[in-house]
Amino acid sequence: MAVRFFHLALPVFFFHGVTGNATNGRNIQANLTAEGRVFVGLTYCENECSVQSVTAQIPMAIEQIRNIVKNDSRFSDGYHFVGHSQGGGIARAVVENMDDHKVHSLVSLAGMQNGMFYGPQAEDVVPLFIMVNVLGPQLLTPDIFDFSSYTAADWRGKFQHDLAQLDANQTLQAKYSLMNMNREPADNYFIANNKYLPYLNNLNHCDDNDFRCKFDKIRRKSNFLRLKSAHFVASPNDGIATKFEEFTVMDMEDTVEYKSDANGLRTLDERGDLHRTVVANISHNCWIVDGYIYPALQ
Repeated sequence: MAVRFFHLALPVFFFHGVTGNATNGRNIQANLTAEGRVFVGLTYCENECSVQSVTAQIPMAIEQIRNIVKNDSRFSDGYHFVGHSQGGGIARAVVENMDDHKVHSLVSLAGMQNGMFYGPQAEDVVPLFIMVNVLGPQLLTPDIFDFSSYTAADWRGKFQHDLAQLDANQTLQAKYSLMNMNREPADNYFIANNKYLPYLNNLNHCDDNDFRCKFDKIRRKSNFLRLKSAHFVASPNDGIATKFEEFTVMDMEDTVEYKSDANGLRTLDERGDLHRTVVANISHNCWIVDGYIYPALQ
């Protein structure tokens, strides 16, 4: 890949994906440290911990980053964020919510940036199979959502309906990251019930007299726009993250958040600092288990 993400030899923070840990970035670490770069694999919520609500993980990540950078001059000029899968979304959430961040470049590798939804189209068959039979049971116990009770015939509506109903449960959203990252195609339902993604995109409703809510929107957008660049990388052959298909359902430029510039995405794009890269034939975990991404970090 010819794209160059990092133009400065700044330190790199790595955010692992769900059920993962800091060692998932070991290949990136080996390549960067070999040339004297600083690499930090974040450990704020590894393995089973990473299944819990993303909203609980964001302050953990911010606290660890602050503790690392506060007395280390190597971070004084800034640093880069690299996030994989769920970690890509958390990395952006940290940027928006960490008022004192010095992030230069945000790199999201197959990141959950705008939610995921498994539809009946052919492109979603493999990811849906993996969700139902492999990943889903790791994220929710059968007493909450029994993935094994759904047959292939249920994948064309019943599964999606039942999971969407469960997603609205605020108690479960406060406990499990899957409840934060699912996105139903009915926008009004999604915005009203999801307490994570609509807030990151600044689509959440604020009452006229809720000045804290309005201030937080301004703060998140301002923090996001302090980025020098943002890179969102995905593959149509991911196998797990299917929201890649959003680009065929609705172009980014047609979304409410882009047109209204609610979270600064349009401004970043118009500045020339928003980069979307699509690479064929890269499965979900290949971004981290081989050296493919290293040339882009130079």
